[in-house]
Amino acid sequence: MKTTAAALLALASAGGVNVVSYFTLRHNLSLGVYPIDADSIGLPLADGVVVSIVILVCLLTAVRVPKRGVWTVALGMMLAILGGLIASLMAFSWADSKHYPIAIAYLPLAALCATIVVDRIRILASNRVTRGF
Repeated sequence: MKTTAAALLALASAGGVNVVSYFTLRHNLSLGVYPIDADSIGLPLADGVVVSIVILVCLLTAVRVPKRGVWTVALGMMLAILGGLIASLMAFSWADSKHYPIAIAYLPLAALCATIVVDRIRILASNRVTRGF
């Protein structure tokens, strides 16, 4: 996958997660799922933004790491695994009856991380990398 395409997909997916989170939480608030007197949607929205930034940092760094050395390819793969793990855990944490859209919105980020990992494994298996950094 090209670097620019992966970066744009990561940005769009992270933005999509935050948009879906906002509208889902806002809809649930209007239905009375959350108490009105508490800050019931502000904290999950802020949490989603922070987690999206962490996933984006992992993904964009994994994409930008050079693909020449064994160690740099492995570093990119580990960063993509970390981002995918965080995205998958967030999807599982939102997986309940009132928040399924948010859980589903995290899955493209996890899939993008898996694609980057498979790409790095292919690079390592093809012997196109040099030893060292």
